[in-house]
Amino acid sequence: MKKAALILAPLFVPLSVYLVMNWTSETHHMISFGLGYGLYWFFWCLAFPKWVMGWSSLKKTLAKVSDPFGKPAFPGIIILAIPIILSFVFTEPFEGERALWPESTSLMMLMAIPMSLWNGLLEEILWRGAFIRVFPKKMFWGLIYPAVGFGAWHLGPFLATETWDLTQASILLGGGTLFGFCWNYIAMKTGSIRYTVFSHILSNVALFTALSMF
Repeated sequence: MKKAALILAPLFVPLSVYLVMNWTSETHHMISFGLGYGLYWFFWCLAFPKWVMGWSSLKKTLAKVSDPFGKPAFPGIIILAIPIILSFVFTEPFEGERALWPESTSLMMLMAIPMSLWNGLLEEILWRGAFIRVFPKKMFWGLIYPAVGFGAWHLGPFLATETWDLTQASILLGGGTLFGFCWNYIAMKTGSIRYTVFSHILSNVALFTALSMF
């Protein structure tokens, strides 16, 4: 049953977040944002993986490993660097959100950095940790499927808050899927999400840094 629930999660994550944010779109933006992302972070990214794996397995996904980037290490380091670089360069789908943050760059980053920390950690627990623990060494279920699901989830809040734009949606879906492949590959190769968490956090910070320049 837990395996089936995990397989269905990539379908229901974007749908549930979209519905919550869409239903509350008439309220203040931050309330709608808080409800949608609260559901995502605290139910889907924390409570749900805890139910699927249990705390002990969840903690093991963050364990230190002897080869954190795989063997050889250099290609793994490059793979983890790709999302960071691209997050800084391709900000188009998120440019409309700059107006929702404080005008002060310092205040924006003061808010964005802790958000980047918990978002990076919690997303890795669901999209990498749960899948590599439940489907170890399974190329489709452990790597390809959650990578595509990670890309697709980004469309949920995007479609609930933005005017439909095929180009932006395609960049969001394609970019998220590419990042997912990078992180899922390293997580599956090493059996740990410790360094994918770091890469994910730095990717978020890179995105906010680029947005702060507008």
